[in-house]
Amino acid sequence: MESTARALVAGLTSEARKAKVPFSAQSIGSMFGVYFRAAPPASFAEVMQCDRERFNRFFHEMLARG
Repeated sequence: MESTARALVAGLTSEARKAKVPFSAQSIGSMFGVYFRAAPPASFAEVMQCDRERFNRFFHEMLARG
């Protein structure tokens, strides 16, 4: 599961870079987080600076596509 999470994070990061979308992601074990900002947040304040509208669209599209 850990290698799958790492591959997912790497793939999402690569695609976002190609699309010039501010994006970062992290994984620890099988858990991962995605952020619509250039670097992973280091505090709650930085989490709140992420593009939440873009995250919501991404999240719902991922659900819709299974």
